[in-house]
Amino acid sequence: MTFSEHVQISVIALYSDNITGSVIVEYVIFSCWNKTENVNMLIGMILSLLCIGPVAADIAVDLSRYYPDGNPLYKGYYATAVDRTKITFSNIAQDIGFLVVQVHTQFENVTLSNSSKIVYGSYVSGTNLGLVWSSSATTATFYLLRNIKVGNEVQFLLAVTVYDEYAPYQVISYTNDYLTVKSQPASAYGVSCDANSIKIEMFQYYFNHYDSDSQTYFDGIEKMLTVEGIRNHSRLVGKDIGYRKHNRMFSNYRGRGRVFVVVASYKGRSAAYVPAVSYGCDALNWRDDCVEFSSEFWKVSRTFLLILGGLLCFQGHKMFRLTMFLIGFIIGILITFVVLSVEHATHNGYGLISLVIGVFYGIFWLFVWWKFGVPLLSVQLSLILSGGLIASIAFYQLGDYNVFASDLNYWLTFACIIMAYMIVGVAAMVYGHIISCALIGSYAVTAAISYYIDGNMEFIFVDFFRRVVVKDFGYAVLNPPFLIFTDTFLCILWGLLFVTGIIAQLRHQRSRSPFPPNRNVSLERPLSETTPLLYSETYPTPPEYSQDP
Repeated sequence: MTFSEHVQISVIALYSDNITGSVIVEYVIFSCWNKTENVNMLIGMILSLLCIGPVAADIAVDLSRYYPDGNPLYKGYYATAVDRTKITFSNIAQDIGFLVVQVHTQFENVTLSNSSKIVYGSYVSGTNLGLVWSSSATTATFYLLRNIKVGNEVQFLLAVTVYDEYAPYQVISYTNDYLTVKSQPASAYGVSCDANSIKIEMFQYYFNHYDSDSQTYFDGIEKMLTVEGIRNHSRLVGKDIGYRKHNRMFSNYRGRGRVFVVVASYKGRSAAYVPAVSYGCDALNWRDDCVEFSSEFWKVSRTFLLILGGLLCFQGHKMFRLTMFLIGFIIGILITFVVLSVEHATHNGYGLISLVIGVFYGIFWLFVWWKFGVPLLSVQLSLILSGGLIASIAFYQLGDYNVFASDLNYWLTFACIIMAYMIVGVAAMVYGHIISCALIGSYAVTAAISYYIDGNMEFIFVDFFRRVVVKDFGYAVLNPPFLIFTDTFLCILWGLLFVTGIIAQLRHQRSRSPFPPNRNVSLERPLSETTPLLYSETYPTPPEYSQDP
């Protein structure tokens, strides 16, 4: 399909609202996509009332040195304090099929228009904007309008990508709850919405630092402006299952800024669409909204997680009764967390309730050991919890395979991993319990440290938790972030804690009974002729008998 044959000027409307954490891209194709006409007309009338003030701070760009095959990208940083800025592109080569004119701001919503007057189909609004221009003219004029001012001056990246005559179509949308990409089936000219002739690929790129720094933001945008840069720096997104291939979900890692972009290929040529950025949160309210569980309650909870995780890792089997309480406590928290999350309670609300109920679970499981004293029964929760952690680790990396989009396949495999671990753990009960304590404790310590250094270890649990409570989350693309230095350090630390925890517990277990005696059973143990005269720690002190006068 050629732009010159189809329509002279088409519009890619990409709304990227970092204030609400949502990004919406709309490709206005009048022949195939006209459901938003009334909304766009309403926005146009509102914006026309806002277009006041003289044209100032003109920007002139010479495109004579830019062409599709050799030098396709122009980019420049600008700042403006006026309401309206005129942008003029000159010396456009005759053999250029179309231009994608992009404007990227970090926080402030602006409007990009190809007309001095705001009319329907001629403008886009947001923080990541793009207009497609196709004409035989050698000059093009655009206008940048400031809608809601965040500061006295707005900094923006102006980028122009030149392409030849072939161009595919795509529609992208994002929501605030979890990131969503909606794509319209591409079509070739003369065939209405033919989805087979054009190949659509989705890519995403995570920022190198987890902050709202403007330099990090613009560096990420620059890497995703051309097809070559996209393929070199970003990850290809998979999991396009059936009818959902044009409606993709992404697991939202709050505060982890990332860039999404679509590459469409047709007859051996590829075109990159306007990159869209989302932090998955309110970037202007970074500390309160972009940092997971940042309240004082959760900070104290993570400190306790660090301490209790260390006890489990190095003293779990030795302090058997404390371990029984902690394992029951953790299981109680998880169950309550899931139930309350389905009821849509607030984080702080269900966090406090989960802690209280978790204490009762811990006391109950400790009572089970005190009453019955059966090691085979008491270690089951430890084996289940550690088996679930192993399964969560596996699906953290393997969850994007299409076969696991089915809840049946996912949970059946998840249960099989837990059962396999339990069978091995029961066969060597002491070693199984020691390994379980070391695994759970080392992960708890690492996850707590990850929070303080902006790592990603906690997302192993978060993605499992979302799979339980979020509807259709099996279709979400996980593709978790990984910081080379921070997360590599955390992985090494986790491994060292796990190994040293096992060694420390095995050394302490030498020449000791496999499990400590149960107090209720030991007090009822009758004395016999074989009872040692010298009592050890495993036998209770004999009762004192008074002599009759």
